[in-house]
Order: sequence, then structure tokens, then C-alpha cells
Amino acid sequence: NGEWLGAAFSLDELEYQHRSKVLRIGWDDQKSKSPNHIRLKETYTQFISGQHATLEKYNGKWFIRDGQWNQKQGWKASTNGTLVNGLEVSIHDGVGLKNGDILTIGEINLKIMNI
Repeated sequence: NGEWLGAAFSLDELEYQHRSKVLRIGWDDQKSKSPNHIRLKETYTQFISGQHATLEKYNGKWFIRDGQWNQKQGWKASTNGTLVNGLEVSIHDGVGLKNGDILTIGEINLKIMNI
């Protein structure tokens, strides 16, 4: 839900396109050269961080962690947290994703399908 109602992101396609098992999620700031692979837009609110979350594929399974790695600061947490099924995800321990999981990033909810 949110401004991205009906949007779909294929993690496997993004992995192939960027040749990376690490995908970054963050705010869509079209003015900057954002390193995010999945750029989410909020027009009326500002709850999504520029470096909000990281998806990592390990042993064929996708995991999500709050925040992103920053060369200057190390691992940097998001401003407002990342939730999976209503539970907060830490910057240290990733949460394995499965079909039906609901990710909450800012005011946007994303449902995991076909994973």
C-alpha cells in the first residue's frame, strides 16, 4: 500500500541486472545519484530513509536488515526502522523472508510473493 499500490519488484531480476546478491532499498531522491536498487517514493510523508534497508541473498534465500553499509560510518540504521510482519528488524540480525511476509518501510507496505 502507499503510493506504490500494485508495484512489483523481482528480487531475482534485480540481482541478475545488478550482478549483486546485495540490494539496497531507500527513498527515491531523483535529484541525487542514489545507490538504491529499489527506490521508494513518499510524496506526502518523509518516513523512508535514503539508506533504509538492505536485502541480501545467502544460500539461495533472501534476508533483510535495517539500514545500509556506509563507507564513512559503517553500518547505518534507518531513521524510522524496518518491520517484517510488524516486528522490528535489527541492523545486526537479518530476517529470512518467505511468501506472505509484509515489509513495512516508512508508510509503505510490501508483500513478499513468489520467493
